[in-house]
Amino acid sequence: MKGGKLDGSVALRQPDGRADIRASGMLEGSGSIFPKLSRTQPITLSLDAKSFRLHVLRPFVQGTADSLDGRVDANVKVTVTRGGSDGKVDGAISIRDGVFSSPQIGERFNKIKGKITMNPWGTLRLEEFSAAAPTGRLTASAQAVFDGFALKTANAKLIIRQGESIPVTVQGVPMGRAYGIVTAAAATTPDKKRIDVKVNVPLLEVELPKSGGAKPQRLAADPHVRTGVRNGRTFHPVALAPPPKPKTRPAIEARVTVELGRQVRVRKTGLADVTLRGRLVLEADGETQVSGRIRVVRGELLLQGKRFIIDHAIVTFVGDDPANPMVIATAYWDAPDSTRVFADFSGTPKNGKLTLRSDPSLTEDQIVALLMFGSADGSFGSGQPGSELAQGVSAGGGLITQGLNEVISDVTTADITTRVDTSDSSNPKPEVAVQITSNISARLGVKVGVPGPGDNPDRATITFDWRFIRNWAVSAEVGDQGSTAVGVVWRFRY
Repeated sequence: MKGGKLDGSVALRQPDGRADIRASGMLEGSGSIFPKLSRTQPITLSLDAKSFRLHVLRPFVQGTADSLDGRVDANVKVTVTRGGSDGKVDGAISIRDGVFSSPQIGERFNKIKGKITMNPWGTLRLEEFSAAAPTGRLTASAQAVFDGFALKTANAKLIIRQGESIPVTVQGVPMGRAYGIVTAAAATTPDKKRIDVKVNVPLLEVELPKSGGAKPQRLAADPHVRTGVRNGRTFHPVALAPPPKPKTRPAIEARVTVELGRQVRVRKTGLADVTLRGRLVLEADGETQVSGRIRVVRGELLLQGKRFIIDHAIVTFVGDDPANPMVIATAYWDAPDSTRVFADFSGTPKNGKLTLRSDPSLTEDQIVALLMFGSADGSFGSGQPGSELAQGVSAGGGLITQGLNEVISDVTTADITTRVDTSDSSNPKPEVAVQITSNISARLGVKVGVPGPGDNPDRATITFDWRFIRNWAVSAEVGDQGSTAVGVVWRFRY
């Protein structure tokens, strides 16, 4: 410090890395005991780093990150003028070979790399960012605009490509795998009391695990165990953690709006496959509140080995518990005798009620018999004499294919499923379906029974379905005996 000018430097050395930080500026009140850094004069900061390891920051992120490491290369010079409202940044900060894991996420990311720049002044950019999970990979980019040191606007984009899906884990519990595109835009209100964040999810596919797995149990402190020290016969308790802070209203509130686009899909191989749309609003002002609704556009699920089509389903978030929303849903299955069985659910996941009904009307016992055996009287339905194999496949085919679908999902990531078409209970047709794209699928089916007089003689058929527009599809079928059929299907929901 000489002539009212302050110059300082810090040199950090590691066995295989280094970082040098320098700062200079002018002082105000240099004659006083405690002079201050002038905000009217330029301040210069520089960072020169080569293979500097980030693990030195681990003590500062305890509780947030289990592991943190990586290499930093930088050659940056920052000139701050006008009290921080203007300046210039030359150079960039590059991160490579990064490692990060968090107990909240429950996943470890490695091979993290990216570049941080600021050009023009006040616009901070994250470019060329990528990270690898144990299986899968994600890329991202982000930009934030500051007004001085206050955030003005920000936006980000996250991409996980198909074929590079990453596992989703929350506090050690596997929630499935996911890929998709997520964008976010944030802006601070003019009064700087709230941040509005808009999250858009145009594409997201989540593959749920076959089983929910074990859920960690939260353990409360044992009231009979105390920690402290003794002084003679006197016991002095020692606090292991600071007392909880009283809840106060945050200095700045947050309002997050999540918009689900046209290609949001959740599936569980062989059990459920639904496409969702909706809008959720999360407000945080000391307490977190969730409102909005999610609608099932189309979907299917397996009940008692039977494939139910979801007619409509709406999930509405009301009340104080976002984990227990209101659900109203109806799904149906068409039996071989043209009876349509409906499954209605109404209520919350904790106390909702599932009821069965049919058209034409049947008793509950008859509906259960129809689901189990294919006929309301508990028999296997009408069929050709001696077709025991066909009757057995018709009765238990759904349960068999459920296990087979789980085996297929373990050996390949392709969207391949099996099912049994029991529209003709006397001659069921096991099928293998392949989802080629999001709107094109192919099915190969082989009839188990012997075709009767006047029936289609084809034993094996291959069918292509193309959903070219909402509610409209083209279906083409070719049989092994030379038959060909092309149809246009229009589904109207009323």
